[in-house]
Amino acid sequence: MIEHLRRELAPLLPLEIRKASFIDPTLTLAGDGWSLSSGSAWRVTKGGVLAYGWSDPAAIDGVRDLCGKSIVAVAPQSALMAGDPAFELSDGAWLEGFSDQ
Repeated sequence: MIEHLRRELAPLLPLEIRKASFIDPTLTLAGDGWSLSSGSAWRVTKGGVLAYGWSDPAAIDGVRDLCGKSIVAVAPQSALMAGDPAFELSDGAWLEGFSDQ
C-alpha cells in the first residue's frame, strides 16, 4: 500500500501544509487541493527522536507548528512493517502513522 501511495504522490510533491489540526482521535492536514485525515495513532520524530505524538498533551501545539512545512517524501515507516506510512517533512522531521488502530 505504501508503494502505491508513494507512486501516486510523487508527482504532486512537495505538498505544503496550510492547515493542520488534531481533534482526538483525528489528525487532519490540508493544503491547496489536497487533504489527509487519519484516526490512527501517529507521531512526529526528528533525528530519530520522538518530538510528540497523538497521546501527548502538547500534541495540539506541535500539530499547529506543521503549518508552513511541506510533505516532501513518502516511505514505509520501517522495513519490518511496510504497511505503516511515514511522511518526510521539509524540516527533516517525519510524521509516522500506525496501521494497527
